[in-house]
Amino acid sequence: AILQGEETEEEAVERFRYLISTGTAGRVRITNYKKDKTKFLHECELRPIRDIDGNLTHFAAIQRSV
Repeated sequence: AILQGEETEEEAVERFRYLISTGTAGRVRITNYKKDKTKFLHECELRPIRDIDGNLTHFAAIQRSV
């Protein structure tokens, strides 16, 4: 998968999947990799965006280096 590598935490990947599949807000700390294979640790906060009828349409994501 894009950005993932040897030290990417499987628990963090599963947490992302859970948040997206359930449409809930949450925060995940994960080790990812740049194109040049340099690893970096960051925290990503996901927030669901819903339309006027309450249907999930998008997610907003805020990424912070840690």
